[in-house]
Amino acid sequence: MRRFEDDAARKFYLLLQRAHAHLRLEEYDEARTSLLEVIALRDSITDPDTVAYTLGALDTTWLLTERYEDGIAFFSEHIRRYPEDSEAYSGRASALWYTAHHQDATCLLGGIMANRRRETSSETVTPG
Repeated sequence: MRRFEDDAARKFYLLLQRAHAHLRLEEYDEARTSLLEVIALRDSITDPDTVAYTLGALDTTWLLTERYEDGIAFFSEHIRRYPEDSEAYSGRASALWYTAHHQDATCLLGGIMANRRRETSSETVTPG
């Protein structure tokens, strides 16, 4: 079992490294390919920062290539499957904003902010 985790971690790392290199070179379609490979293995990713980075980078690839509808479709499906991934809501809101669905984007972002405030307040420890 440990071997699988090491192999999976190595694969994630290499794919993310490749995606990052493409992003730096402004090769957004190529970056997206690697990022989609990473997120296809979402069930194996246990680090929330890896999920957030991957989703944020995917958002960047769709925005900078003006493929907003593709971003909306991807993030809508991702939210349906993984509603706990808050970065997916931000990606969907960004794409909605750029397709002139401002009210939908604003409502979605308002919900994200409310959830984050609730999460923060539930994590606050009162002195006692």
